[in-house]
Amino acid sequence: MILGKRINDEIKAGFQIKTYLRRNGLSIADKSTEFNKPLAHKKYMAKVSVIIPAYNSARYLLEAIQGVLHQTYQDFEIIVVDDGSADTTEEIIEGFIKEYPSKIRHIYQKNRGPAAARNRAMQAAKGEFIAFLDADDVWYSDKLEKQVYVLEHHPEAGFVYCDSNFIDAESNPIQNYFRKTKILNGDILIELFCNHFIMTPAVMLRKSCLNQTGLFDENLTVGEDYDFFLRLAYYYKARSIDEILWSRRVLNESLSRADFILDARNDLNTLKRFMMLHREFYKKNRDLVQDRLAKYHFSLAYNCLEHGKNIIAFNNLVSSVCYHPTLKAFKNILFCCVPLWLRRKLQRHVTNPQQVDYA
Repeated sequence: MILGKRINDEIKAGFQIKTYLRRNGLSIADKSTEFNKPLAHKKYMAKVSVIIPAYNSARYLLEAIQGVLHQTYQDFEIIVVDDGSADTTEEIIEGFIKEYPSKIRHIYQKNRGPAAARNRAMQAAKGEFIAFLDADDVWYSDKLEKQVYVLEHHPEAGFVYCDSNFIDAESNPIQNYFRKTKILNGDILIELFCNHFIMTPAVMLRKSCLNQTGLFDENLTVGEDYDFFLRLAYYYKARSIDEILWSRRVLNESLSRADFILDARNDLNTLKRFMMLHREFYKKNRDLVQDRLAKYHFSLAYNCLEHGKNIIAFNNLVSSVCYHPTLKAFKNILFCCVPLWLRRKLQRHVTNPQQVDYA
């Protein structure tokens, strides 16, 4: 009886080993080497899917991917979507894949913009969590670790975000360029509607949230992130980390007011579309919504005045007055009748140019 029990136990143990090997695509001859392999080489479903859209990003992509690979938290996959690049972006991605074949996936598509690139990656993502990174930005080494910890310990939250600093083209810190992120928890929809303070690489979300929010709007060439995060904040609560965990690269052309005008127009359209789709939000927060739209139109008008675009400035000032009439808005309507060269001359006669108050 004892011998028979021993044989049965050995048969059972052998069956369990064979089952393990079969599930992992191994043969009996492989078992001695398989159990000695590092955990990183075993087949697994990554906890986090890191999504990087790349378009002609060869100059900075290397640093971006290295920043992910050097994370203190290693249970992740990287999905790089080459959005029809014409430079050496593809060669850089393939070089990383040769060195880290189990960590990185490469998807190529014809140029369709960042929204389509992120959507393609999200549809292919296998992780429970999704984290975004732009190809010219850089994460701090503990970003994933801290954000995964927050989502695991706060099941009520759909997403988590953090603060950032700014770097130039050579990765040097920019000391005089600030955009403070509001550190809030819970329902942040109203604050987010009033101030676009969340940037894409700051966010990690649960993939399950996409069932409710949908994907990025591919019809938007810019501002697709604000549109997506408004939907995310509408349906889900947030958690935040009051730490700088990534660096946003600001190139010279990104600092121009011309870019602000384009971004402001798209953000305005995003706000108005959100307001139309969620009428109950507008009815509940009517005064706040109108004040927000008035200030946005006014800010856009100010930047148009700075570029000599007086007609566009005039139209936006009129819109600002319609939403929320203020003396400052009426005063600046008069500035639309003053040529840019004359406004510049007036500024030179003031000790502090900011005293010429358009905004």
